[in-house]
Amino acid sequence: MKGIELQHVVRFLAFTFALSWLVMAVIIGKGGVQFAGLWILLVMWVPGLVSLCYRKVYGIGFRDVGWRLGPIRYAAIAFFVPFIVAGLSYAVLWGTGISEFNPPSNAVLTRNGVGSSLELILKTYPVIFLIGCFAALGEELGWRGFLIPKLYDTSLRYPLIVSSLIWGVWHFPLILWGGYASSSLPLVSILLFTVIILASGVFVGWLRIQSGSVWVAMVYHASHNLFLQTAFEVFNKPGPRSEFLGGESGVIPCAVYFLVLGTGWRLVKVKAKWKNRACAADTESQTH
Repeated sequence: MKGIELQHVVRFLAFTFALSWLVMAVIIGKGGVQFAGLWILLVMWVPGLVSLCYRKVYGIGFRDVGWRLGPIRYAAIAFFVPFIVAGLSYAVLWGTGISEFNPPSNAVLTRNGVGSSLELILKTYPVIFLIGCFAALGEELGWRGFLIPKLYDTSLRYPLIVSSLIWGVWHFPLILWGGYASSSLPLVSILLFTVIILASGVFVGWLRIQSGSVWVAMVYHASHNLFLQTAFEVFNKPGPRSEFLGGESGVIPCAVYFLVLGTGWRLVKVKAKWKNRACAADTESQTH
């Protein structure tokens, strides 16, 4: 049984990487992600489409995708953790002078049909988030809806870490040649990106397992893209030292991600410890 599940994983990855990197080659040929248009949406949906087609063709069903909505608290965590990470990261960048807080110009506001920064946030950010949810769903159906359940079925050690590293490698062509690098040195960008996607991938995988919901993973992915790529960056003026320190894959966001997730994990363990102590105390009191 474990061998069969491993075959499913290998086939899924082979189909996904082959088709995805083919689409990425088109994106690179068009000049990179800035000029790719709907090709970006297509490449994000390749993992999901491959997973759905694979399930149908090989007759393995759709029960472990994670269609349930899951407890609302996990959706809230999925949305607010990227907001906290981005907020703390930009607070450090602006507070230390690495970058500069710089509200959008009147030209930017006019181009977006708004009259103030607050109006820009209220009118455009929800739309960006909803579009991001649709785009992210394509990846999540593949990575968290297919890959993670199948990796767990293989009894492979550290499935969340393995899935995160695979997810990171999938992005490499766009970082190297597609303009997705966060710095002028793509190899450095790959290193930083791998670090941050390891943290975020393990976290979103944990959310998927705990909530039983691929929709929660979708919310996290869309929230990460909104806050780490757009929401705060609109108000940011990069400085000479911010190339490797700021941005989605900068050193500071990487450090903050590990700090926030490490703190959260510690709190979860402490809560579980006190819960076990309380249960033990109740059991002891009932025996006397």
